[in-house]
Amino acid sequence: MRPGFFTYFQENFDSIYSKGYDVSNMHTKFLPITGAGDVLMTPNECYLEQECSILGFPIVQAPLKSFSTKLGVKPHPDAVSLIKQLKETGRVWKPEDAKSVFTYLASRQHGRFTSRSDPIIVGI
Repeated sequence: MRPGFFTYFQENFDSIYSKGYDVSNMHTKFLPITGAGDVLMTPNECYLEQECSILGFPIVQAPLKSFSTKLGVKPHPDAVSLIKQLKETGRVWKPEDAKSVFTYLASRQHGRFTSRSDPIIVGI
């Protein structure tokens, strides 16, 4: 999305677009991602908080964080997404990343891992 269009969208979101906006039906990639060049994603494909980037999740660019909240961008992935990311990426972690990875996972653990995520954990 061109910067001028995005600025217009931001400035008019509350008065024009918010009434018909439904994040669950958003398939247009328009949010720029931190450190990804020209890559754009939907509000359901990226997150707000930099901490989850340690697991490879895309983060919306910092200047757009407050507006992205209005668009339904979540701060962090849910427990199932975290576990799937660990399982499916097949990433080989460097020892120096271990503390950051485990610290982040521990911060997301309390009350978020449910019976729905248990079969995924067992399968790892």
